[in-house]
Amino acid sequence: MLGKPQLPDFPTPLVDGVRMTPEEYFRYASHEGLKERMAHLYPDAAEREKRMPEYLERLEFELATILKMGFPGYFLIVGDFINWAKNNGCPVGPGRGSGAGSLVAYALKITDLDPIRYKLLFERFLNPERVSMPDFDIDFCQTNRNLVIDYVKASTARTPSARSPPSAPWPRAVWCVMWAACWT
Repeated sequence: MLGKPQLPDFPTPLVDGVRMTPEEYFRYASHEGLKERMAHLYPDAAEREKRMPEYLERLEFELATILKMGFPGYFLIVGDFINWAKNNGCPVGPGRGSGAGSLVAYALKITDLDPIRYKLLFERFLNPERVSMPDFDIDFCQTNRNLVIDYVKASTARTPSARSPPSAPWPRAVWCVMWAACWT
């Protein structure tokens, strides 16, 4: 469909023997990631429990916005290749630009900055009144950046819904995600 971003389906893993839809997995992974981040941010269980409602309210607001705008796949794809890079010897910056204002991005380990602690606004990154594709500013180590690109190429080659014109080396939508992540 012209004028509307189209991303390949994100192949969700089995969770407790069940295959979730990308939207369900997006919500699940965000909540699990937040739990992990909160345990690190607030090692004291009482303090963590005290702060959790503020974080959950923000998380639910962002999840609802992202789902309504149709971008959970984008977050899952970007989170996948960023986490792959971090786990495979390609240093990744902590996040910068308006994307650092997303608690969902923090929960999915796309960024490493707590937007609540630093009072960063999600609405500067993604706003339903200004419909546009989200854009993460990501800094990959230049030395190993090619490894991340190779990972994305290999990942999208295995995705049956990923279609690209014959001249494109990998799905154009993912190329755009990588371009936005690596070269802006």
